[in-house]
Amino acid sequence: MTTVEWKHGREFLKKVLNKTIKLGNIMKISEFIEIGSKYIETNIKIKEIKDYIPYILDFDINNLQEEVLVGESEKINGIWFFVTNE
Repeated sequence: MTTVEWKHGREFLKKVLNKTIKLGNIMKISEFIEIGSKYIETNIKIKEIKDYIPYILDFDINNLQEEVLVGESEKINGIWFFVTNE
């Protein structure tokens, strides 16, 4: 991914978060989590995700920081992994 692509991706994420984290949507966060759990595979339990809801109120999109993890995808024993560079 190029620096330009990364910058556009970050801007997209900021806009999505700004639209999602509005006072009117705060009451719907549990519903969003339920919907997302149908389409996202994770080992985090829905109960654990819901425990983070109070922190959303204090979230400031302007404090969002990102780091680039350099590496590449690699298939190991039939499963895809992201292997970082040393």
